Amino acid sequence: MAKYSKNIQDYKPPSTFNKKGLPIIGIPTTAGTGSEVTHHAVIIDSKNNEKISCRGEGFVPTCAIVDYDLTLSKPRRLTIDSAIDTLTHGIEAYVSKKATLFSDRMALDTIRLVTQNIYAVDRDPKDLKAREGLMLAATLGGLAFSNASICLVHGMSRPLGSNFKVPHGLSNAMLLPTITEFSIDHAKSRYADCSRAGNFASQDDEDDIACEKLIKGLYKMNKDFDVPSMKKFGINEKNFEEKLKNMATDAEVSGAPNLNPRVPSVNEMIDLYGKAWRAF
Repeated sequence: MAKYSKNIQDYKPPSTFNKKGLPIIGIPTTAGTGSEVTHHAVIIDSKNNEKISCRGEGFVPTCAIVDYDLTLSKPRRLTIDSAIDTLTHGIEAYVSKKATLFSDRMALDTIRLVTQNIYAVDRDPKDLKAREGLMLAATLGGLAFSNASICLVHGMSRPLGSNFKVPHGLSNAMLLPTITEFSIDHAKSRYADCSRAGNFASQDDEDDIACEKLIKGLYKMNKDFDVPSMKKFGINEKNFEEKLKNMATDAEVSGAPNLNPRVPSVNEMIDLYGKAWRAF
């Protein structure tokens, strides 16, 4: 914006912005978004309460310095939510319609590293090996979804965050099990790979069993890490219901749901929000 348009709406999807602005050095202080290596920049336009995911080569940092020491001071909720954001990046990059052999390898490693280290970090926030694992997962996840894109979880997560001030990783966690369950029959082998990579299922499990274990594992993870329901978070039910149509429409406009294995209608997204409200 220092070199080009001062209106954030001019950078709004579906357009991409590939002109380089001022050089940026990305130094992440959470192990979550992978923004230090992505061509995305998420901005809240406070004038209309809209969360915009700007995208394009112009948003790629010139250099990234990735140091897991910077995450050691982060509180539990932020640590867990950031890690589940990373897990979502890995799963969505792998099941995305734009997935490639290149992105697949990073996506599966992202899933593996999160599930290997999230419980260890929760037991001991000063566990350096686990902190390093989550930070590596975040950067790999950023690279994976930059090449393959995110899907329905992120498409529906952003409106939830902008309308009700739910932190991004937490809104992903609220939606991930429900949307995985909705989508899983349309990419069983891919979701089964995710399940095995995350050690939800064993390498010998058939795809159907692996998919069942993935869904159960994601719900269990939310329970284990005290992910609140939307109601427990403090969202007013009437206000939530009033905004459902607009949130679903905003999600559709983002384009992310179109890359999901199962592409939902606006009404199906409204139903998914409602199901996630009641899920736990």
